[in-house]
Amino acid sequence: MRQLPILSEADRATARAGHEIISSRLKDDPASVSLTVRMSNKRTIAVPIPQPVVVHLLDVLSLMSIGTELRVLPVDAELTSSQIADILGCSRPTAVKLMTDGEIPFRFQGSRRRARLKDVLDYKDARDEGDRMSSE
Repeated sequence: MRQLPILSEADRATARAGHEIISSRLKDDPASVSLTVRMSNKRTIAVPIPQPVVVHLLDVLSLMSIGTELRVLPVDAELTSSQIADILGCSRPTAVKLMTDGEIPFRFQGSRRRARLKDVLDYKDARDEGDRMSSE
C-alpha cells in the first residue's frame, strides 16, 4: 500500500492550481489530453493521458489541495483485518466478525484472513447507502 505524503500549504496550492488548469482545459477539448513534462535537463516531453486517468488525476489533485491523506491501491489488493478496520472505521475484531459472518468475502493466507479492497469498498458503499436510506 503506497501512501502519498501529506502536502505543505504551498504543495496544496499547486495541486489546487493544477486541478483548475486541467479541468478548465477539459471543458474545451475533453477527448484530447496530454501533459507536458519538463525534465531537469530542460527538455520537455508531451505525455498522452487516457481520459479515465485524467479523471482520477483530477480527484487526486482535488483531495490533495484540501490536505486529504491518500493511499493508492489496486482494487484487487488484499487487505489485512487491521487495514479493513481502518477503511471501515471499526475495530479489528469487528472487521474479523464481518468476514466470518459472510458480510465481506475473504480467504485465508496461512492463519490470517485477507479480503480484496473491492469487496471491502462494496460492503462500505452498501452500508453507507443503508445508513442514508434509514436517515431519510
